[in-house]
Amino acid sequence: MNVNKGVLFWLSYLAGIATVAWVVWVYPDLADTFPVHWNVDGWPDRFAPKSQLLWLAGLVLAIPLFMDILPRFDPRRKNYDYFSTSYQYMKLGITVFMAFIMVLSIQAGRSQDQILSTRAMMVGMGLMFMILGNYLTKVRSNWFVGIKTPWTLSSDEVWRKTHRVGGWAFFLVGLLCFAAGFFPAGKALFFLVICVLVAVSIGIYLYSYLLYRALNKSS
Repeated sequence: MNVNKGVLFWLSYLAGIATVAWVVWVYPDLADTFPVHWNVDGWPDRFAPKSQLLWLAGLVLAIPLFMDILPRFDPRRKNYDYFSTSYQYMKLGITVFMAFIMVLSIQAGRSQDQILSTRAMMVGMGLMFMILGNYLTKVRSNWFVGIKTPWTLSSDEVWRKTHRVGGWAFFLVGLLCFAAGFFPAGKALFFLVICVLVAVSIGIYLYSYLLYRALNKSS
């Protein structure tokens, strides 16, 4: 998808502003005490004053601002020029996902039973992982974004190959999450996805180490 960089840059802020505006709009109709956390079955298990929702909405708006400021403090900031479009897509994906979670949570809290749709959550999480995985393959060496291990940060080749493998791995994890959202929700399915995510993360970490060691031996 070819989107103008300027438009892409501001889309994240638009998503954040829209989230804050919507929360302010529905705020007067919300109960004074509101659910802010749900268990794996979708039942609320923690409540807080509804005023907490305002700063949570502000946090959604702060995400793109934080991600735009972050590269300024990176010693390898020049490398961001090589994946600036991918970075903006990642920023947009994270912001929209957090906005989605915000809306989903408030809508659940406004319902009679206050049950959160864990299936919708899985679909949203899956889409985010698919977006991040897709653009992770294009990320250049830096200190803040990507798969940062002692070995990826020490070798551009290890960084490049690890992110190629890791990007596809996280895309497939996202695909699994997305598909899981269309099956009856349950603890077993939830923990299966979490276990796969943890296993993939550990596997990628080990892969970067083994690759670094193999490259050093061959040189």
